[in-house]
Amino acid sequence: MSKKTKKENNNEVRFERVELLNALKLAQMVAAKNSPKQTTECALLAIRGNECSVRATDLEVAIEKKIACRSEINEKLFEAALPCAELYRAVSQADDDEIVIRHMKEHNEIITMDGVYRFNAIDPALFPDGMFGFNVDGGIEMKIAELQEAAGKVVCALDASASSRYALNGVLWDKGISMVATNGRHLAKTVLKKETSKVQTNKRQIISKRTVVLLSHIEADEDEVCKVELGENGIFIKTDKLYITGPLIDGNFPKYEEVIPAGCEHSVYFDAERVIRQVRRAKILEGDYENEKNIIISSETGCVIFDSENQKLGTASMKIPIESDTKNGADDFEIAVKSKHFLAALKTLEKFRLEVTDSDKPLVLTDDETTHVIMPVSGI
Repeated sequence: MSKKTKKENNNEVRFERVELLNALKLAQMVAAKNSPKQTTECALLAIRGNECSVRATDLEVAIEKKIACRSEINEKLFEAALPCAELYRAVSQADDDEIVIRHMKEHNEIITMDGVYRFNAIDPALFPDGMFGFNVDGGIEMKIAELQEAAGKVVCALDASASSRYALNGVLWDKGISMVATNGRHLAKTVLKKETSKVQTNKRQIISKRTVVLLSHIEADEDEVCKVELGENGIFIKTDKLYITGPLIDGNFPKYEEVIPAGCEHSVYFDAERVIRQVRRAKILEGDYENEKNIIISSETGCVIFDSENQKLGTASMKIPIESDTKNGADDFEIAVKSKHFLAALKTLEKFRLEVTDSDKPLVLTDDETTHVIMPVSGI
């Protein structure tokens, strides 16, 4: 390789690999796939001095993440549009602590210690920037880490595929106090920590599933504050280093309050990690822990039992002892639910209470802040 000129050096930007990778991880969740508009498949890197803004949009959801960089481009704005998925893979596969991006006339180079990727130049002026730059002045003020945590606790109740019931393709933002999601078989509700919210709202609006999934993957400083504004057609979330916007869904969210049981006949207190271990052990004969098959939950004196069955191989039963004063209700219980819903709910909890009324009534897992309601299945 020939010796670099001073001009080439001036077109180089250096990034901490981990920081660039984290920004691209979010960007590639948003960038379009197989789009006729090539620029919607790109991440736009806008560099001015020692700050880089990484942007991506599919014209429905948009994200901008600001990260530190090192360059000699101090005054003018330097922009590069690069295919997001391929850029993410290139950076993720690198062993370097530092990644260098060099802007050339005909292409952009991603330089690692083992080699170089040369991406054909894409005109950054074609990148759709109409979804960026909105002011977020009012709305709700809260810690972004707690918003991320809330999103992560309810997103498990959303199906991966689109629901025929349009309102179930999103998460209900209920008056700025709670977030609720359901796929019809599993409902998740979590209460946002009230002390972090300085401005309340009376709005009940449905945030798109993709926006909530994106929120659940954010890595933020514990004390970093964001502003959340619900417009007529979209939600806007902004911090000093992050900007997200996504659509709101027009429709009537199910009356979830009617689904959550008011009381129960039996309740047992558990540590979620311990239950997850026992359920996975019970599911070993089935091969896939989180499949569509059932897990049967029952109780007898001094323990709760988790049963599964593989008709070809046999059955498995795993027990967890319980203290005599942790079980309310004189009679034993038995209920069957889908394994994938049960395990998904457990992963959002630590210490929780398992509540059962009857085999044909919903199973409830709750720590009072977060509540999961799982519909039973027949055939015990």
